[in-house]
Amino acid sequence: SHTVQPVNSLAVFPIVWGSIFLFVAQGIALQEVVLSQLGEKQENKPVLLGFTLRLAAGLALILVLVFFSPFSHILYYRIFGLSEELAVLAGPAARLLAVMPFLTLWGAWQRAMHMHRRKTVPITVSSAFEVLVAAAVMWLMPQFSTLPGVILAPFALAGGRIAGLAWLEWSWRRIRASAVAI
Repeated sequence: SHTVQPVNSLAVFPIVWGSIFLFVAQGIALQEVVLSQLGEKQENKPVLLGFTLRLAAGLALILVLVFFSPFSHILYYRIFGLSEELAVLAGPAARLLAVMPFLTLWGAWQRAMHMHRRKTVPITVSSAFEVLVAAAVMWLMPQFSTLPGVILAPFALAGGRIAGLAWLEWSWRRIRASAVAI
């Protein structure tokens, strides 16, 4: 709300995020599937990892077909009923958010691995990093940019998610290294 075109950004963002969330939801559900199907000694890990990668590739393909084609404008203008001005603003925001389903899938995988090992503190720290980095980016970017908030928000969301995933990856490597050392 403190960026260029705040009213338009606030009007468009929930619609854009809602259309992306259809794909992000797959990643949220994946965590439960991996955790319940992994097996006591992670015997199903190769199959689940393969499924995760195929799901990520399939979602990426659908996202490219929808949000990187003229269908994106049709979706926002004709189907969702945004005005021409708002539909034009929604397209780039959706393309920037297209990375979120992959990041969500990878995060679900990492969280499931941590939970399987009963190491949940890194998940909490990761969530805190994600929120803090997203908030910091969203607070800083309007200071240096004249882009609308709906275009800046994907950078904040993706930046936060990447920071959280980096922490999970780092902590997972530490956990694995300490398990090997024992």
